[in-house]
Amino acid sequence: MKKTKKRLASLLASTMILSVTACGGAKESTDSKVSTNAAAESKTEAAVDSKKDPIVVNVCESSGNAVVSLEFYKYSLHPEWQYAECCYDSLLHASYDGKFEPEICTSYEIADDGLSAVLHLAENVKFQDGTVCNADDVVATMNYLAKNKDTLAMISNVWKNLISAEKIDDNTVKVNMEYKSHVFEIALGYTFILSDEDLEKYGDQMWAQGVVNGTGPWKFIEWIDGQYVKFARNDDYWQGVDTNVDELNIWYMTEANTVVSSLISGEIDAVGKIDYDLLPMIEGNEDFNLTPYSVDSLNYLQFKSGSGDSFEDINMRKAVCHAINYEALLNFYGGGEVLQCAGTPGNDGYVEAGGYQYDPDLAKSYLEQTNYDGRELTFASWTSKQNECTSIASDLAAIGINVKLNLCDSAAFSALRSEGNYDMFYGGVATWDGDLMTQYMIPRIRDDCHHHGYVNEEINELLTTADAETDRAARKAMLEEVMTWMYNNYGPITGTVMAQATSCIRKGLEGINQTSGGIMFFRNVKVDEAVWNK
Repeated sequence: MKKTKKRLASLLASTMILSVTACGGAKESTDSKVSTNAAAESKTEAAVDSKKDPIVVNVCESSGNAVVSLEFYKYSLHPEWQYAECCYDSLLHASYDGKFEPEICTSYEIADDGLSAVLHLAENVKFQDGTVCNADDVVATMNYLAKNKDTLAMISNVWKNLISAEKIDDNTVKVNMEYKSHVFEIALGYTFILSDEDLEKYGDQMWAQGVVNGTGPWKFIEWIDGQYVKFARNDDYWQGVDTNVDELNIWYMTEANTVVSSLISGEIDAVGKIDYDLLPMIEGNEDFNLTPYSVDSLNYLQFKSGSGDSFEDINMRKAVCHAINYEALLNFYGGGEVLQCAGTPGNDGYVEAGGYQYDPDLAKSYLEQTNYDGRELTFASWTSKQNECTSIASDLAAIGINVKLNLCDSAAFSALRSEGNYDMFYGGVATWDGDLMTQYMIPRIRDDCHHHGYVNEEINELLTTADAETDRAARKAMLEEVMTWMYNNYGPITGTVMAQATSCIRKGLEGINQTSGGIMFFRNVKVDEAVWNK
């Protein structure tokens, strides 16, 4: 325990200059907010120091992603959601597998035409600065989202139809929508409530100034870009404290060897995925529970295929899809499944289309039908996908396609995709809310959030119709039509594999929500002190 604390403290000290520190007290100046929060942090640390064995939990996010900004609404990557749901409460609490429970919103009624809804709010909700959270804050938050929905990736996926919200009384809000959408409940699960006073005072600059004032069970303490986010337990949480953990740290690690060595040394207590080749290093370690599982996450290729782009020619896309040895990709995960379409089994819309067969000779024949002249193409991905991307690049070189790998951290990869600076990229997306449309088909296909440039108005119209369809069987049929079209047209997104993975959690650590997509959420962590061996 002391060894772990000492090393972590050293890492904190060495990177302190990069940190952004949180602020409390919504009615005070920026400087006083900083000092108020510093006092709160000192109080927390003093309380921890007064105990013989404070409980500090260190968990690891090893997907290659990290928190890009404290302004979580701007991003659709899971590190922002991990941090957000620790510090903030949403209208409904999402399990990320399609289930939702009351949180700030205790119940709602949606109009028959789907264009409005009435939300009933919990009483006695409090922000971490001690101010009351009521309808004023919900209205201010939703109007902020409505005003900025086109620039907030997290919100544009689920609240594209949001017009406004209005107060009925302190605990009742009316929501107005432009059109009917089947994801209304999902949208409530992604709506973390902000303080109306903070919004009025700081606007969208609150996060840049370190103002993280939610109603959630954890207080934000510090963010070191690319390294970690630090939280302390909120002992005044309005729903009651349900954890004995004093401090929670989420670390961002891209090196697989570092992850495993940190687990063994006691510096890390949980990680969602262990690199397959490194499993023997920790198998048999009695301090941990290892759990193998199938990751319900789509690993995919996306082609830049608009007018004038390298992959505008379908034969170019066909050449790539038949050049890849998909079974070889599974070796990096220790197993899994080659996908038959651009989706994962078990989700509405998945079709057993057969998948693209690995056939280098066929791939060469398609390439010969293009005007490709051997020019270098940019192939981008996360640094954590190095093995898979190197394998794919080798397969493409074997048929005569020359690619330059551009492996990025999460911030650079997000910027690259949002600007369309690629010829093709390798990515991944999970359907955490049990719906293929919210994180995948609507933003990536219809709205082209990653600038692939391919346009099919019939498909876009079909997706818009499916979005408003509340009958699941009818919506499923529409999504299957979309998926079949994508398969037959080789993109703009094509599925590769669904991987196998193994999670690792220290014995005695409880309350981690590991989703079917392989992502861990830490809001409810606690420790069984009779088992916790640190």
